[in-house]
Amino acid sequence: MNYKADKTYRLLRRNEQLARGEVLHKDALISAFGVTPKTAQRDLESLRLYLTEPGEGERRYDGGVTTLRNCVTIT
Repeated sequence: MNYKADKTYRLLRRNEQLARGEVLHKDALISAFGVTPKTAQRDLESLRLYLTEPGEGERRYDGGVTTLRNCVTIT
């Protein structure tokens, strides 16, 4: 299976970057996964929509909640 062509794989990898506090760049997505600019834009939009849903974009560690919404940067 070509994981780089799988949207779920791409979104999970980008979400991991956000969790580490990294900034996402569309050009990096294009080169890392060999997708078109339109596909990269759709991927980033999907992440943005997911992370702005109420209750989404939260990570639970040892009973605490860390909200990623406040540190998400997508360019």
